[in-house]
Amino acid sequence: MAEDTPLLRQPEFRRFLLSRLAGTAASQMLMVALALAAASAAGGLGRGALLVVSVVLGALRAYPMPASQALLPLLVPTPQWPRAMALASSALQAAIIGGPALGGLAYAGGASLVYALTAGSFAIALACCAGHRRWARWACR
Repeated sequence: MAEDTPLLRQPEFRRFLLSRLAGTAASQMLMVALALAAASAAGGLGRGALLVVSVVLGALRAYPMPASQALLPLLVPTPQWPRAMALASSALQAAIIGGPALGGLAYAGGASLVYALTAGSFAIALACCAGHRRWARWACR
């Protein structure tokens, strides 16, 4: 079984794998957001295209959330884990509540602005994952 592999027991290796998974998801969602921004700016975004993109985004969101939840205990020392979980939960709730409000304000500038801001947020997430991967490679040496 995969769980019996000694390499998977090393926290540094698991951090590397989970950050790579989160980075892959961020890069794929970045591409979708850029495609949406371009299609919206060109005026070619119809109902069928939005339905297809919704299905693709739903499929892409299936694996980064468990990876990010599994990554937190590997990043934080055990005594600080409850505080880190509380902070992560608070940040998630703030994003769930504040995200739509900020999105509504951004929509005043047009749909392509919203998609461009979304692409920017995925680019930041990708940069964070890439930085974590470099750190994880260094730690695994």
